[in-house]
Amino acid sequence: MWEHRPKRTWVVEAVYIGISLWLWYHPPSRLGFAISLCLLVYFGIVTIIDIEHKLILNITSLVGAFLGFGVGVYLHGLVSTLLGGIAGFLAMLSLYLIGFGFMRIMGRWRGQKVEEEALGFGDVNLCGIIGLILGGPGSLRD
Repeated sequence: MWEHRPKRTWVVEAVYIGISLWLWYHPPSRLGFAISLCLLVYFGIVTIIDIEHKLILNITSLVGAFLGFGVGVYLHGLVSTLLGGIAGFLAMLSLYLIGFGFMRIMGRWRGQKVEEEALGFGDVNLCGIIGLILGGPGSLRD
């Protein structure tokens, strides 16, 4: 049973255990161990799915929005959290639209239809989630 597991599974588990232990002994002062572990699990899942499938699922974005909103309100209050989410979302949306326009222009210039996107919309959603967590000043400053 154990022999059939891919090596990457062992690597991911070892990394999670290592980071979890590090968080246990050195939790971020404002977040604590439990919230930090939730964020680690969430962003780890998003990262692994994105690496393996090159997409960020809508359901993970929805879960992340609730998680980010909760953490953001806990850390910064409602207004700052909403401002951070909007700022993060709009900043990445502008890059998404620039990339989309660039790909269309390059496709026309080459005389080919380009099916690829420079960024996916899941990336836009993820930056909104990060903005929720960082809050208004944090998403613009950090």
